[in-house]
Amino acid sequence: MTPAIELPAELTIYNAAATGALFAARLAEGGDLDLDASAVTEVDAAGIQLLLAGRRHAAAWERGFSLRHASTELQSALVLLGLSFDGMPEGTQ
Repeated sequence: MTPAIELPAELTIYNAAATGALFAARLAEGGDLDLDASAVTEVDAAGIQLLLAGRRHAAAWERGFSLRHASTELQSALVLLGLSFDGMPEGTQ
């Protein structure tokens, strides 16, 4: 089992490219996107977009996606944008 990718404390536009490269490498290796979000203390729109894109790409590659241990800051940002913890718009399943 591949270890979880630990998301950076600042899940922002400033490190979205580097974090996205980690996602792409994991998918290319045939692994799932298992993300540990416990260290996230700051998140912006680019960070949320990165998570949603990661989820979409994992599905396209027929890989798993999980977002574990979301920090309070990340959970608050998701709720503010009308997203549930799993990244799906509220009310859609």
